[in-house]
Amino acid sequence: MRYRVTHPAVVFTVMYLLLCGLGVSFSCASSNAKSFVYIITNPAGPNAIEAFSRDPVTGQLTHLGRFPTGGTGDPFVAGLEQHALVSGGQFLYAVNPGSDTISAFEIQSNGSLNLLGQVPSGGRRPVSLALSQELLYVANEGSPPFQDPPELASYSGFRVNNNGQLQPIADSTVALNPGDSPADILFNERGDVLVGIRLAGNVIDGFRIDKQGRLTNQHTVPGGGGPFGSTFNPAHPQQLLVTLAVPEVFGPPAPGVASYQVNAQGDLSLIKRLTADVLEDPCWIAITPAGSRLWTSSFNTRTLTLFSIARNGTLTLVSAFNPMDSMPNPDDPSNPVVIGSTDIALDSSESYLYQLRAFSVPNGDIPVVPQIHVLRVTGNGAIDAGLQFVQSVSLPDDLISVVNNHPQAGVMGLVVVDREDE
Repeated sequence: MRYRVTHPAVVFTVMYLLLCGLGVSFSCASSNAKSFVYIITNPAGPNAIEAFSRDPVTGQLTHLGRFPTGGTGDPFVAGLEQHALVSGGQFLYAVNPGSDTISAFEIQSNGSLNLLGQVPSGGRRPVSLALSQELLYVANEGSPPFQDPPELASYSGFRVNNNGQLQPIADSTVALNPGDSPADILFNERGDVLVGIRLAGNVIDGFRIDKQGRLTNQHTVPGGGGPFGSTFNPAHPQQLLVTLAVPEVFGPPAPGVASYQVNAQGDLSLIKRLTADVLEDPCWIAITPAGSRLWTSSFNTRTLTLFSIARNGTLTLVSAFNPMDSMPNPDDPSNPVVIGSTDIALDSSESYLYQLRAFSVPNGDIPVVPQIHVLRVTGNGAIDAGLQFVQSVSLPDDLISVVNNHPQAGVMGLVVVDREDE
């Protein structure tokens, strides 16, 4: 017997399921898929997380609420960190640079956060976290870059218990030089190698993780121009990609992006550096799950720049997206304010990129309401970095308040959490 399918809704459903089954990537989300975006507020007082639910199909965000971390922020480290928030799906971890602590949350099924507690970070001003199953490491900035007198920087390790809470690993802290100002820390895919990025120190550290979860076999290489953001390549787990963000201090080959080979002992060897003057100040970085493309985010120019990645780790600049936008200045309506492009994150399906917009250009003050820009990944990288604007979401306006002529909040750090609930 032959059946005729004529109703438009039925036709669409059949085509949708067929295309999903064939692997066509236009956000084929299961009915149990849930997704959230979290932002760390980092004020000069009680710190908190702003939570948003995310529609996996349209990419759009809906504000869920604010969840205090139990610690305090420090706006003067804002803009000098990547991976201030990390999550494995069930739990979320956040730095509190003002109180030198790390907060642990359980992510509820509706995206709300249940604070499990906080622990001392093992150093001064925690700014970046690395998570790999039962291990978590933190990079403690010490003092912001070029502060006088500088304070000691460090890396410290923790065990993640079954309930999500953190337990310090004895003798895991590695002291760095005062003023090194690490900006990023991350594990490789297997969790047996850790890399730390020292921005002001202009070096990159590689470590092997021993059976007790401690850092061994420290191997340090030159950073090449103010290394800032970093990511391992999901398709080639021994490839590390690093942004070079501070040419005004260290000179060439910054600004640019570098690729490294990282072996099983944590030893790093340079593959290639790509210098590109048009980048100006590439800082934050996001890579596709397929490992073939990455974006960098530049603060002053608000630019998102797309690079292609060859199998051998060499990079090619493809195109850039610069919205050249501004918004009203609450102090001077006749003089619009340009909002800097800061942290970025990509969803797990490579469908949407989320860009945090915070601080005014070029001085980094906070006279404007921070925003999240939602950008669809088009697949046509030759035009506007393969991105198309979808939505702009403003964070609560109390994050722009000023105390004694100093910014009250330094909104920095976002993470996309995709999860399947049974």
